[in-house]
Amino acid sequence: MNTKRAHQAAAARPVMLIPLGDLAILEEHRHYLEMRVARLDCGMAWAEDPPSRTRHLIGNLEAALLENGEAKTAFLVYRSHLETDHQLLSGCCEHLLRKVNSAWKVSRRTIVLDANVLLDKNLSVFL
Repeated sequence: MNTKRAHQAAAARPVMLIPLGDLAILEEHRHYLEMRVARLDCGMAWAEDPPSRTRHLIGNLEAALLENGEAKTAFLVYRSHLETDHQLLSGCCEHLLRKVNSAWKVSRRTIVLDANVLLDKNLSVFL
């Protein structure tokens, strides 16, 4: 199957979400992320002015046998905006990897925050 037909078949497929339960803050899938990025390109999206400064730290990679394709990383995200707005998010990412054309691709990613309640005004960073 050529690449164009594969993309068309994937786009025609219904979006299936695996519910994460009542504790999920966001349940995003590829189609939703594509809509968010397209919205930023339209010129009508809200944006911070001046933009926030962010720092992403990734560490503690734990990988199972590559046949399973499971990996887990820890992250720390720091965001600052103006003089008084600061945000610190920590947690882990659980990845499910699949081998596609001899390269590993992320099939599913679940982000688990250490905090059970977000007290910040917005979540304007990609985790």
